[in-house]
Amino acid sequence: MKCITNPWTLAALAMTTLMVLGCNDEGDLLQWSGGWTPEALWGAEGDLGGDLDTDGDMDSDSDGDGDTDSDTDSDTDTDTDTDTGSPDAGGVDSGPLKSPVGSLPLGAVPAPKVLYLSADDSNSQSSPVLVRSLIENGQIVDPTQLRVWEFLNYYDFSYAPPSSAPIAVTQQFRPYDIPNGLYALQIGVQGRHVATAARRPANITLVVDTSGSMGGSPISLLRDVCNEIASSLKSGDRVSMVSWDTSQAVVLDSLAVTGPDDPTLLSAIATLTAGGGTDLHGGLTAGYQLAEQNFLEGGLNRVVLISDGGANVGITDEELIAQHAEAAEDEAIFMVGVGVGDGNYYNDLLMDTVTDWGKGASIFIDSPAEAEKMFHDRFLATMEVTALDVRVEMTLPPYFDMDQFFGEEYSENPDEVEPQHLSPNDAMIYQQLIKTTQPKQVYASYTIGLNVTYTDAITGAQGTESTSSTLQSLVFDPCDELRKGDAIVQYVQTLGRVYQMAIAGSQDVAAAELCDEAIDAIETSASILVDADLTEIASLLTEYCMAQTPYIP
Repeated sequence: MKCITNPWTLAALAMTTLMVLGCNDEGDLLQWSGGWTPEALWGAEGDLGGDLDTDGDMDSDSDGDGDTDSDTDSDTDTDTDTDTGSPDAGGVDSGPLKSPVGSLPLGAVPAPKVLYLSADDSNSQSSPVLVRSLIENGQIVDPTQLRVWEFLNYYDFSYAPPSSAPIAVTQQFRPYDIPNGLYALQIGVQGRHVATAARRPANITLVVDTSGSMGGSPISLLRDVCNEIASSLKSGDRVSMVSWDTSQAVVLDSLAVTGPDDPTLLSAIATLTAGGGTDLHGGLTAGYQLAEQNFLEGGLNRVVLISDGGANVGITDEELIAQHAEAAEDEAIFMVGVGVGDGNYYNDLLMDTVTDWGKGASIFIDSPAEAEKMFHDRFLATMEVTALDVRVEMTLPPYFDMDQFFGEEYSENPDEVEPQHLSPNDAMIYQQLIKTTQPKQVYASYTIGLNVTYTDAITGAQGTESTSSTLQSLVFDPCDELRKGDAIVQYVQTLGRVYQMAIAGSQDVAAAELCDEAIDAIETSASILVDADLTEIASLLTEYCMAQTPYIP
């Protein structure tokens, strides 16, 4: 479906066609005759992206921009715009842009920028569920809990699966701010489709926290998770279980299940109760010993750690987990980290840490329905892997560079970017804003090139998928997934800005207007795309704004 022209988009751009006098060896300029353009507040106040540090930019401070001062822009003064002195706040200025050629000889074109991208090195997905839990309980959402890439990991994107290779690569592109040379780009790396009945045999080791802090909701949700895993198994799969508090107990050792809902497994799950202290290291050690002893050659080997996040993790645990995850790929035992409990008290540091080491998904379960979604409906996307060490290399057109990246990290040095593992029936989403220093000379023939390398998780064969598209072809191609990603970014940014406005003592009416604008945009995208995820987040944002900004229209 082509993107539809809508009057609520950037009106100044909606009917604009890029034109410039004169000629150039690159040929015709990029033509844009109107249509949907991104709504999220990319850049300036709208960061909340990610990279090698913790604030969403490529510098060494903690303010979420691309410079080293203390404000939230990319210049070197102390206001919040991108010029070098005016006192206005927010947005991207229309001030002078620096020359792109610098000391280059007259007429020379700089070499295209080549960047290496990582959306998230552990496929973390806990942030959107944790945030939803807080909203539903009437709590304010702290921006430290807003990791945009986890929202992009969690929600579904409908890229077409590959026909034969483990992965397929697609890019979608639209203008964002033409006069200032800003363009939105989404890259989707889609894993192959695998039917549940066709998956390989599994060796699953459940390492379950039964310490005293797990009493009540956490232990109940832990049992829900285990029961949903049990419902997704097939005959011949092996399951082991270790419970841990101050000591460890091997509840099951390589049980060969008879099929879904094996009675022996369900009975063992039902006996799990909370009580005692915490010995995470002992539980992990026992769990990995069982996983090794029952290793299934050519099968799916997983350790699933389930906890309320209250345990501490030490250097010996890091070494233990990393040793198994970084083994020869045909012998690796990856980890899935599952947080359970009340979003008001859950600390996701434990699961985020161990899954970074263990190369698996980090998720949060706050309800039986979420347990069913992640371990029954999405069993393969949560537990399986189809491509190992996926590395995305992006070659931008001349004069273009990264302006803002909503993944976890990017670099010109591939050694500084951690490759990712991709699950079947799932996609890696790389959402970004790119910028040219020559906004009046963006040529139709300019290309964005992608080269994605990987190792097939089933055969061990190394592979490459490449694609290159001109900017002109990209603006005519569909952009539904870019539009969905933009709505998700706008949702996250609005949550963060409502918090910041509340802390700053801003008037409720200003926050209400901000919420109203974002809700309208997300609801419109939800309606046009007929997208249940966007309908849900529009509803959540409405609920949040009603609670936090009483004067919302």
